[in-house]
Amino acid sequence: MALNARFVGSCSGRIAPMRSFVPITIDATWVAVDMAAVREIGGPLTWIALPTASAVLPGVTAWRGRAVAVADLAAVLGSGERLASPTGRVRTLYLQHGTSSLAVPVDTVREPLMIADDDIRPSRVRTDAFCLGEVDVEGHTTLVVDLGVLLPGYRPAAAAAASVPD
Repeated sequence: MALNARFVGSCSGRIAPMRSFVPITIDATWVAVDMAAVREIGGPLTWIALPTASAVLPGVTAWRGRAVAVADLAAVLGSGERLASPTGRVRTLYLQHGTSSLAVPVDTVREPLMIADDDIRPSRVRTDAFCLGEVDVEGHTTLVVDLGVLLPGYRPAAAAAASVPD
């Protein structure tokens, strides 16, 4: 399967590192998730709420023969309609961060795009740990996020690389 990605950003004449992102929406909020973490894009999911779970990780679902956490992006963002067991949203992103997997129900999944690191500007709206910045996609301010920070013990690649001794 070939990955067709659009380029989003400016052409400043110098070569900046680029990454692939998948734009998604939750209600009217646009979010871009690093394509490197995406393992599968599926349809709606059925999940089980756990009584002691948080609003951000409210339950589990079956994926590839094992139970994985369900992340409620509306709860993470603090906007939009929250998930209600047993159903999710129209689409589901299955993400992997290290040995941990997440199922993230979303409203829409857009075509992957390439974004130059220089074109990701500091977020004007969010200062949360999961928000790496923002970029414009199809005329919408889109949050660039690392949802791995929702997982206990997860360390973003930038932080892990900074702590490695020379």
